[in-house]
Amino acid sequence: MNYGVGQMREYIRKKRIEKSGLFDPHFYVSTYTDVVESNLDPLSHYYYIGWKEGRRPNHYFDTKWYLARYPDVARTGVNPLYHYAMYGIKEGRYPSGEFTGRKAPKAHELAAHRPAFQRRSTGDVSCVVAAPAVAKRDELASGTAALPIAGKNMAIYVHVANADDLALVMPLLVDQSDQYRIYLSADSTHYSAVVEGAKKIYTDIRVSELAQGRNWWSLLLPLLKADRMEFFCCLSTQQLRTWQDQGLSRSHQERLIALSFQGLIGSKAVLSNVVDAFAQNPDVWLIGSALFHRPMAAARGFDPAAAHPILDRYSSSLAGDWGYFANHMFWARIGLLEALAELFKGVSEASDLEVAGAVSLLPLLSGKRVALLHAFDRSTRAHGIEIPQSGDVPYTSSLKNTIIQEMNLGQDYDRLLSSSMVDREFYRTQCDQSQFENYDAVLHYLRFGAHLGLDPCKSFSTRKYLWRYPDVARAGVNPLVHYIKYGANRQASPVLSSSRGDGRYRVFVSCWLKNKESIHDGLLELSERLLADGVRTTFVTNAATLLSEPGVEALSTDFLISNLYPKLSSCNVSFPDWLTEIVEMTRCWEEVMMTSEGARADVGIEARVRSAYAFWKVLFEEFKPRMMLIWGSTAPLSKLHYRLCLDLSIPSLIVERGHFPGTISIDLLAQFGRGGINLRPHSALLANVNCSESDIHHYAEWVRKNQESPYSSKNCKENVEELLSTFRAEQRKIVLFIGVNDLGSGTAYAGRAGVEEHSKLFSSSLQAFHAVRDALRAIDPKAVLMLKPHPSDKTNYSALLSDGDVLVDSHNINPLIVAADVCVSLSTTALARCMLEAKATLNIGISDISMKGAAYECSSLTDIPVQLRAALHGEGLEERSRKGFAFIKYIFEEQLVGVDETTPARLGIRDLSEFISGRIASSPVMSKVDGRLQGRHLLRRLFNPANPIFYKEDYSTAGLKPSRGVDVVIPVYGDAAITKACIDSVLLARGQDDYRIVVIFDASPYEDVKALLEDYRSTEGVVVLFNPVNVGYPATANRGMAYSQDRDVILLNSDTLVTPGWVSRLQRHAYSSDEVATVTPFSNNASIFSLADFPRGAELHGGLEEVARVNEALVSAGGDTIEVPVGHGFCMYVKRTAVRELGFFDEILFGRGYSEEVDFCLRARSLGFKNVCATDVYVGHVGGVSFADTANARKVAARKIISDKFPDYFPEIKKFVSADPFASYRKLV
Repeated sequence: MNYGVGQMREYIRKKRIEKSGLFDPHFYVSTYTDVVESNLDPLSHYYYIGWKEGRRPNHYFDTKWYLARYPDVARTGVNPLYHYAMYGIKEGRYPSGEFTGRKAPKAHELAAHRPAFQRRSTGDVSCVVAAPAVAKRDELASGTAALPIAGKNMAIYVHVANADDLALVMPLLVDQSDQYRIYLSADSTHYSAVVEGAKKIYTDIRVSELAQGRNWWSLLLPLLKADRMEFFCCLSTQQLRTWQDQGLSRSHQERLIALSFQGLIGSKAVLSNVVDAFAQNPDVWLIGSALFHRPMAAARGFDPAAAHPILDRYSSSLAGDWGYFANHMFWARIGLLEALAELFKGVSEASDLEVAGAVSLLPLLSGKRVALLHAFDRSTRAHGIEIPQSGDVPYTSSLKNTIIQEMNLGQDYDRLLSSSMVDREFYRTQCDQSQFENYDAVLHYLRFGAHLGLDPCKSFSTRKYLWRYPDVARAGVNPLVHYIKYGANRQASPVLSSSRGDGRYRVFVSCWLKNKESIHDGLLELSERLLADGVRTTFVTNAATLLSEPGVEALSTDFLISNLYPKLSSCNVSFPDWLTEIVEMTRCWEEVMMTSEGARADVGIEARVRSAYAFWKVLFEEFKPRMMLIWGSTAPLSKLHYRLCLDLSIPSLIVERGHFPGTISIDLLAQFGRGGINLRPHSALLANVNCSESDIHHYAEWVRKNQESPYSSKNCKENVEELLSTFRAEQRKIVLFIGVNDLGSGTAYAGRAGVEEHSKLFSSSLQAFHAVRDALRAIDPKAVLMLKPHPSDKTNYSALLSDGDVLVDSHNINPLIVAADVCVSLSTTALARCMLEAKATLNIGISDISMKGAAYECSSLTDIPVQLRAALHGEGLEERSRKGFAFIKYIFEEQLVGVDETTPARLGIRDLSEFISGRIASSPVMSKVDGRLQGRHLLRRLFNPANPIFYKEDYSTAGLKPSRGVDVVIPVYGDAAITKACIDSVLLARGQDDYRIVVIFDASPYEDVKALLEDYRSTEGVVVLFNPVNVGYPATANRGMAYSQDRDVILLNSDTLVTPGWVSRLQRHAYSSDEVATVTPFSNNASIFSLADFPRGAELHGGLEEVARVNEALVSAGGDTIEVPVGHGFCMYVKRTAVRELGFFDEILFGRGYSEEVDFCLRARSLGFKNVCATDVYVGHVGGVSFADTANARKVAARKIISDKFPDYFPEIKKFVSADPFASYRKLV
């Protein structure tokens, strides 16, 4: 069975709950007896359904209570029992209200727990901290710029939490008492003892009483100001209690305190660096020890339920995480203390973490800097200052690991020094900070290097060792130390190899990214993680990066079917029919790349494909891979692998470069059938997602900052606005056309028999460019068309440019997208990037952007001018943008896999590895395939049929409602009185038919018509649109059909009259069959649909009363659905399915009008649709007699176009008139 990426995550989480033993199936079934009838196993029922209904998974876990008590869990939407099993127990959370008031239970205690005789009811108690006044960003900037002078304006402040702690800090304070003003504080319990102890240090030490160590800044600030101190060091032994709660032993606690004090005031060298840092860097306002610099997010994640309102409020303006000093000790300017006091004014109590976080946050908010103190050598005699980039948080190990590291520092240092496995010169090349030139490489690697992923020498990979041995990573042990101490016993290799032969299973991974990209690193990490789970990876690739990686097992080949495979004489196999598709794909590639001659001429394409098939079939049968990751589905070899995996029942995943750099796109459902269409999520699903630009802001920021590009040489120019300034001044619209890799995208396959379709309209970017340019010139001759070809496109576009075209082949695509008014492309990645910027985006290809409602879709050439005009006007852009944002959010959460931890995708390489390992563990070996695996073929047929009709909704007569989403589109040009009569009749006839009326004024010179329509703008259920210029009937009707998006439309002339029930009756005929495209009613004046003076028609006598009388007579006759050659534009019901298959009226061909609806109906018939007449609907038409003025030049030209395109049409009409199928209906009226 195949799983989607989201399903992968849910499957893994459900299995983890099962392994935890926290779910009691017997309790669940006996408590909720309806579970038996659901046909789900108890755990699946609870995981997917039960927890949302508040059901308990066992007798001691209260689902409702847990979500109410921990709103952070409720906000994530994660299953509460999973959260409790994975995080809640470790974080000391309670499973239900009956446990509150005592220590949270451990995992082993839960197993022995029995239900309480009487449960206590515990209310939801939340602590709300009042928000302080906003701290101004320039608050610190107004502070003093005084220079630091030891002995004059620098002070040391220590809060002593316990009198016994004074012994730990006394030696250091004695050494500094003659140079620095010293302040101590203690709570009332220890105040007297601390005062006595302070006298032993120095008689001039000031000791103040501070309640429980809280609000120390309000106590310290007036003291510093009174003594004219400008700089101070904040130290505390309060952390001893916190570290004790975190499980650190007393010796570890004392070691941390000692490290903290020594790192800030421990020697003259340290203090000299502090003085120099403040004196030489006026923008440095905070200095702390690098050993304790941690990401704030990691600290807050330790207790997700804790409230930090101040941090939440003020950190929202920062991009990403920021660092704080986890020991809560630092040097700072007094201006920072003033800002801190202002920030916490009115706050009665704040946690130590919130205060420490605020201390580090304030400099960042005001544009100031934070500096880190380093000990450069083992003896701590040499020190240095690092000033990292704003927001940079490099040091991420836990405090416990830090102390263990420091406790063992001496032994580990000697061990690494004697191993000769630290190459100092090589190591320093990875540290680009010039201030680290004198850093002891061994010391830096032990303290920071391993956490930064630096390698101590060329022969040892830090990251790979941790990937290979996750237990080492979890323990926080330095990987090189572990290898030296224990590696030989577990036969560990310093440079990991996937060809060591210790994998129980094998997977094949293909990749056609020849040049180095971050994805290669992601795939290498994946292979290492899989190897740790006993899965051996074999790469099938042309990438030198993968082929040259030491120890990697790889097969060197390319994505074409070359003649390197064995001749057929050595292969005894039969060949499937689907090989013809591979042959055609190979022929296409070689024609486009012009490689069909030369070295490959000695062996025909068909013979080469058969040889390749035989080779891979034998290889797969011999090695029995448990899965294959196939790169894309457009390369001939990729398609061969995919088809072969289906035949041999080898599970496969389609992988390829993601929508954004640094991501891999995964098709876990195998739903990329034709053209890579991702059938889920459909537009209807995205319509229900409430997503705005702010919800994806962090994705957009990451994409904008990500400079990785596979074609950097073609994205080097940045001066876009300089290029476009002239056009901006002339107020010309700017359209960006983004080309595509015709072969890689599958566009080149268009029109080739037997090959899945990746482009419906064009076989090359060049064709698409010409079509878009023609449409743009027709609708807006002044517009500028920027052309950004794909780097693989060798076309000489410079020779093809005309006035208004601009070639931007070397400009960076990101600023081009931002600068454009409308973007047009066949490329999935380009379209996703455009949607991220909320641009009006025209999709002219087939991709996983299709069907999402996020772009202006073009499935026909006639769609291009219509959708391009709508995009230029921004019609429907807000709704499309919202769906686009929802789609971006969806792919980052469910489809994309980040290749490293900086990628904001929810899924990473670890998740993908776990999924693959889980799939392999639960799948039968290839030689023992059972019937269950055949369900995969059924799944593919359901989600990806062989010949899918992507845009046909499941319309059926059953369940048809009176209203099925219909817009009545009325193009208007002249005659205000007749137009008013028409619109009023449509409004009067609405009744129970809940249709919308869309009136479009085609910029006529009649001011009375325009004024009339202005009056209708306030009418409920009426939308009035105004064309900026007169464009004619076809374009105006097209605008209405495009505006209606997913709804059916009734095109209605402005000189018609209707009566109640007309829409529901038209709709009944429309849905009498899926094949119906258009429905036309009878009229007094509508050529072959005329009931008077057939087929010429006659004037309408009697007005609306006459129309009502005729309708009553027709309805009484029952109303048959009769097929007709074409419909008539005076009143024509058009189903949205037909529009999506056919496109719109051909406004380029028919210009300002006449016969455009005839062309539309005949095109519909050519695709298997039908045009019908609704014999129980009569619409009055007060306009001129049809075909009366045959001398009209436009009519004559239109008739010639129809005759040339459809030579059988006019003879067919003559036969239809002669047969007179409507004679019986004329007798009724």
